[in-house]
Amino acid sequence: MCIDHTAIQWGDCGQTTLTGDLLELANRLDEKLTQLGNAFAPQAFQFPTVIEAKDLCKMDYLHSFPQHATFPMTLDNSNTNLNAFKQGNIVDNDLNINLTKPAPVKHILTPAVCYHFYIHHQNRALSKPLLSNQQGYLLSARNTL
Repeated sequence: MCIDHTAIQWGDCGQTTLTGDLLELANRLDEKLTQLGNAFAPQAFQFPTVIEAKDLCKMDYLHSFPQHATFPMTLDNSNTNLNAFKQGNIVDNDLNINLTKPAPVKHILTPAVCYHFYIHHQNRALSKPLLSNQQGYLLSARNTL
């Protein structure tokens, strides 16, 4: 199968978009891997897009991988702050967003699904090996130190 090179687009922030034959190939590969794994009757898990920072701190994630930490954030919800944002120069000439006061940041975009798995099973004794099929969106910055 020849892949159309326009079927993948790389964004400046490291995100990729798949379309056409490449997306079809990725979906078929995922389906085949799922079929192979299903022979072992794994327990399925679907995890959220964010993970609490307090949980990642237990694993020392932020000290180990600060270059990969990506934070979802919102503006402080006070009317004064929101009005200041709306009335200000929201996007500058360099296309940077000029934020006013942010709300406290307590979550991190999921860097890897396994962290949710560890948190889900913390303080639990497993009576037998656990096979799992884990799904989630992986979101992190790809900066280097």
